[in-house]
Amino acid sequence: MKVKIVSGGTGRTTQVFDVQGVEIPGITRARVEFSPNELVLATLELSIVDCSVVAEAKFIGPNGKPIAKVIYIDGSEDTYGVVSE
Repeated sequence: MKVKIVSGGTGRTTQVFDVQGVEIPGITRARVEFSPNELVLATLELSIVDCSVVAEAKFIGPNGKPIAKVIYIDGSEDTYGVVSE
């Protein structure tokens, strides 16, 4: 999802817009992180609203490496980013 974040200098005056220029309601927090030569990462928190989001998600562990599988203490597993044939 492409968005436009316009900072007013405070949380109360910062606005988030969709690609059509319509303000997205319910944003309770916006955090933007960027470094030279890297992608900009924007984290948006929303109050409970009806929405549908399609996005690529990557699970990254505390060591910075991608997570492919989580094994729970009860023995169940979740697998991420692996295409089963």
